[in-house]
Amino acid sequence: MAASEINFLAQSNSYCVCFVDIVNSTGVTAGLSDEQVRNYYSIFLNNIATIIKSFEAKVLKVVGDGVIFFMPNTINC
Repeated sequence: MAASEINFLAQSNSYCVCFVDIVNSTGVTAGLSDEQVRNYYSIFLNNIATIIKSFEAKVLKVVGDGVIFFMPNTINC
């Protein structure tokens, strides 16, 4: 199994888990073309992923226009 995959172990740990979402993105994108919508979400998600990785955090899931991630360095703090 690759080191970047999530494993469920016999022990539990506590981590900082975060969710970042665009507020009112449906309203913002309602009047945009399909290409503009793709660019809008691509810019947001790619930039958020870059910021997340700069803090050594790991992306767990992209949920619509939001990103769920956790910070491994916050284990049991």
